[in-house]
Amino acid sequence: MVLPRRPFRLADLERDIVRKTLEKFGGNKSRTAEFLGISRSQLYDKHAEQPPSSRASPRS
Repeated sequence: MVLPRRPFRLADLERDIVRKTLEKFGGNKSRTAEFLGISRSQLYDKHAEQPPSSRASPRS
């Protein structure tokens, strides 16, 4: 793993992982949560923190 040269927020990295995993599973939140080892409610909490424009589309 290569770390970025500039500072970053851990929350931003977590948000990117959730978004990319949602894309991987076509927006399927149950499969995404299972893959990430978190509950669906935790996934909803993390997904709700994202601005609407950055949320994964179920049609991905």
